[in-house]
Amino acid sequence: MQRYFVLLLLIMFVLPTNVHGQSQEVWSAPATEKIFQDRSGNLSTIPRTDNEVSLVSARGGRGFFQVVLSPSTSVTGVTVSVTDLVGSSMSISSSNIEVYLEYYVHVRDTTFYESVLSYELGYYPDALIPLSSSFQIDGNKNQPLWIEVYVPENTVAGSYTGSIKIEGGLSGEVVINLEVLDFTLPSKTQLYNNAAGDYWELSAFTSSQEEYRDLVLRYSKFFAERDITDGNTFDAMGVVPEKDGSKWDMASWFEAMSPLLEQYRQYFDVPVVNVPIDFEVLGFDLSSASSEDSQAEYMDFLTQFRDYVLSDGSYSDFEWVVWITDLDEPNTADMAWLIAQYALLTMQVNTDSFKFHYRVDGTIDWSSPMVQLDLEADTSGWEPLDDKFTVWTAPQEDIEWDKSFVDSALARGAIVTIYQQAWTALPAGDEDIPPNVEDKNYEFPSVAGIVNPAIFSRVLPWVVYRYGLSGINFWAIMAWYNAEKDTQLDMFEASPALTIRDGLTAQNGDGFLVYPGQYISKHTSQADVNGPIPSLRLELLRMGLEDYKYIKLLADGDFGDSQMEASTLLSQVSDLVKSVTDFDRDPKNYDELMRKIKTFLGEHGIPSLTPLDWSIEWSPSPLSNKTPEDNSPIPWLGMLVAFPILEKIKNKRKFHS
Repeated sequence: MQRYFVLLLLIMFVLPTNVHGQSQEVWSAPATEKIFQDRSGNLSTIPRTDNEVSLVSARGGRGFFQVVLSPSTSVTGVTVSVTDLVGSSMSISSSNIEVYLEYYVHVRDTTFYESVLSYELGYYPDALIPLSSSFQIDGNKNQPLWIEVYVPENTVAGSYTGSIKIEGGLSGEVVINLEVLDFTLPSKTQLYNNAAGDYWELSAFTSSQEEYRDLVLRYSKFFAERDITDGNTFDAMGVVPEKDGSKWDMASWFEAMSPLLEQYRQYFDVPVVNVPIDFEVLGFDLSSASSEDSQAEYMDFLTQFRDYVLSDGSYSDFEWVVWITDLDEPNTADMAWLIAQYALLTMQVNTDSFKFHYRVDGTIDWSSPMVQLDLEADTSGWEPLDDKFTVWTAPQEDIEWDKSFVDSALARGAIVTIYQQAWTALPAGDEDIPPNVEDKNYEFPSVAGIVNPAIFSRVLPWVVYRYGLSGINFWAIMAWYNAEKDTQLDMFEASPALTIRDGLTAQNGDGFLVYPGQYISKHTSQADVNGPIPSLRLELLRMGLEDYKYIKLLADGDFGDSQMEASTLLSQVSDLVKSVTDFDRDPKNYDELMRKIKTFLGEHGIPSLTPLDWSIEWSPSPLSNKTPEDNSPIPWLGMLVAFPILEKIKNKRKFHS
């Protein structure tokens, strides 16, 4: 008898148990946590016993969480069903609950440009596959499901309950408890989250102009729903303005672009679009950019563009940003002069009723308010650029370490966005360490990094709030094209670290936030999608952008006698994110604070959010340096390798144009 008792104790000790009577085969996890396939080793997640989630959301908001399936033996025919969320007076239809199968990509390359100090190679969850049929799971592996619950704007405030049910080779249930608060989250975004969407790559999935444009609209809507506007009007819809004699055909270009422009009007408080200006379109290149003829051609294009918008009147609510890909991130005095010259030419076209904005990207020299690429360059003879632009994308390290420069730009009213890039290690040598930085042991939040903790993707909008910035800039969100090999990569199987030029390997995940849905059936048991599918990183960013709206509502509100409580909550926001490199790593602290903020807003009412102010009063200084000679070497340093690649990309972009 004693032996049986000991055996019973051993069985009770070994078998996984749960206070709710549920095995560890089906369990829940917070959204801001990466669940790894393995259960032992460096990249692993041990199954837990949680089988219930508690969500709080305003109307128009979303709840995010994960359901993890952890069978002890291989199983097939696994199915997922979702119930309605039932409240006392109404129900939220299960059609508002999205279920994605998390797909693991193989990170095989160690890169210099990660935003974390250390990481392991192996399999990471990233692609989110829309669930369309049953699937299988290997034994002793974890398979997470990403779940998003949308709360329709007509939902009655109160408590709702439903569940995610798993059947087939294993069974289990995760209960959803949702508290809907009595206010509505603003549907439109107030930020300028700009991204380069290389829509020309979509030609690989289409065979006609009509199919191509339909797919572009699917992609642009997908990103707009996630508060991201595309900056590549050169690529969008496969058209560019054409010139007949001295007249640019603006009407045809606007007609072709109108479906895209209407989408931006639907999703953004202030719709912002890049002017489709490119030296290739204008008929000259960088080597002739300093000539009077080239600059006259540039001015003529902007003038005709301005006059068309003013005369048509349909897009008077838009803001138009000039960003010249050939003139960006200077690395010589000549390049700095050209950037300043074209910025001033742009502003000369402005009138009281219409204003272009000029955008420049780049890195600041630690000792001078210059935008430049090479930290070792002597910038003493460069044209000052600090007052020549109205829109500036600032790399993360500059926002923290050259904050006085950022503050002066903000004081002038500039639209300053955070450049979504990531490098942790600076080049070797003490001279490259920026002022007030004691060592090189720092990490940046980054949406790009597949190997990063999940909180790195969610926290970036908190950084935007912390520094009073206008949004986020992504250098690319669907860079699947390898210019060196002249081929489009299948990012499901290709290493997620892109070799972008001359052997330089970008950060794992950098350059793309979505996967093409046309490759789903090739790699999974699920059906293809004619459009993009999100990455885990993108949906975590979506979560953070929703956090931002709640925080801004709290910051912009006047809560009377409860203002002190609001201020305390805002101070807790600042405590979690003190700077670009000093932010809390524990996702639970963000979840707890957001629950407090949402509850407070539900109890006290909310103000309306003020749209981003683009009415910038600008008084740039005149040029101080000598005009480069027509035959002087234009700054090819840093572009010697990139130029052939850019030419290949531009040639690819001529699809249907």
